[in-house]
Amino acid sequence: MRLGIILIAFFLGALSPLAFYPEGYSFFLLAILALWLELLFRQKTGKMALGVGLFFGLGFFLVGVVWIYISLHVYGGMPVYLAALCLILFVFLLALYWMIAARMIWSFRNSPALQLIAVPSVLGLMDWLRGTLFTGFPWLSLGYSQIPSGWFRWIDPILGIYGTSFLIGLVALLIRLVFVSGWSRRALMGLTGLVLFSFGMNQVSYTHPQGSPFSVRLIQGNIPQSIKWEPDQAQKTLKLYQGLVDASHEQLIILPETAFPVFSSMLPMHYLSAMANHLRQTGSTLLYGVPEQDGKHFYNSVMTLGVAPTQIYRKHHLVPFGEFIPLKFIFKPLMAWVNIPLDSFNRGRVNQPPIVAAGQKIAVDICYEDNFGNEIRQSLPQASVLVNETDDAWFGHDYAAFQHLQISQARALENGRYMLRATNTGMTAIINEHGRVLSRLPPDITGSLVGMAQGYAGMTPYSRFGDRPVIVLSGILVLLAFFWRKKA
Repeated sequence: MRLGIILIAFFLGALSPLAFYPEGYSFFLLAILALWLELLFRQKTGKMALGVGLFFGLGFFLVGVVWIYISLHVYGGMPVYLAALCLILFVFLLALYWMIAARMIWSFRNSPALQLIAVPSVLGLMDWLRGTLFTGFPWLSLGYSQIPSGWFRWIDPILGIYGTSFLIGLVALLIRLVFVSGWSRRALMGLTGLVLFSFGMNQVSYTHPQGSPFSVRLIQGNIPQSIKWEPDQAQKTLKLYQGLVDASHEQLIILPETAFPVFSSMLPMHYLSAMANHLRQTGSTLLYGVPEQDGKHFYNSVMTLGVAPTQIYRKHHLVPFGEFIPLKFIFKPLMAWVNIPLDSFNRGRVNQPPIVAAGQKIAVDICYEDNFGNEIRQSLPQASVLVNETDDAWFGHDYAAFQHLQISQARALENGRYMLRATNTGMTAIINEHGRVLSRLPPDITGSLVGMAQGYAGMTPYSRFGDRPVIVLSGILVLLAFFWRKKA
């Protein structure tokens, strides 16, 4: 394979993350994918097509998730060479999805008609598989590039983020076909029709307000990851949060993930009692993140304190290597290099009931869980508000926190619900039912975000059916495309 082709594929992939936060050039990815498809269809052999896919994926993820190195080396204490090796291996595994997708798409290089079926279906399935297999890593799924203001965001509350990936694949192909002899006029008409249709669909709402607005305070502690779990820091952290809560009087007050850096059973009774008294006097409920021990089991939990009855949410979808170690007989020795304080969490139950507080039914998710739309929707239609407690301090000052904010915005848009995000170092935000940030704290400051939120009722099509429609549709279309290719 020629070096020039490798470099072009890698360069296109490396540019693609510009379409996501913090830059958010949503149209940029459509142009990049159109160029990538043109490069792919110019290859003469399947082996060359594999290379175009692999090197595109390597560029895409090497730039897009380079913050993993920061987590492993800067905060995890892993040696430079080992952290770099782990990043490269992880990026290579993610790039394999692009390699396989490229080879499948290349099979239809001689049939633009079948490309219209195969390209969007393969790209949608690729993102779904990456977000599902081996517990899933859906970070930077193509659909997120349209959140919250891209032209084609309207499909997110209908078919979810993988349905948006499907549509992005179709639009990118149409852009390419505009410049292909014999297809220019039809492709341009199709592209124009999709854009006009999108303007109308982007105005559609599937849910409606329920009850009166309520006041919220989202607290950002800004505790550096390098000292968060040190015993000498614990008392300072508890004192900081107590002061911030005592200054609050909103109906709902939310702290970040593991805001209290000790097990819940180790929290001093006088500390919780003093805070509870203040909350009852102001008619407030506090949601706080804390590690929890229940016998021999350990959980990453959110608990309530104040006027609402005591309730607990336990994180279900854990982070591999961060909160549990898969295949311990293989990876346990490697993880000994990394200073991760809580890597033996247990999973909470599936479909835990919403937390009732501030007159709302609140669907809580913790950090990484908001990557999985099909799981977040399980709390609907009961839940009227979504809450995400997270700690992205593991990523340092990189752009991962911005990317994570975009993911939370997608969950709000998909389900037609407000998303309230309380984070340790950023991005603490109030997000409305359209996935738009109403207000946000700057990163890396200690402070509180005060505002109003609104509960919503009703179901979007995605809330009702989840990922199944787009996966079934894409699977059928791929099979039909290969069947018709063989008959041709």
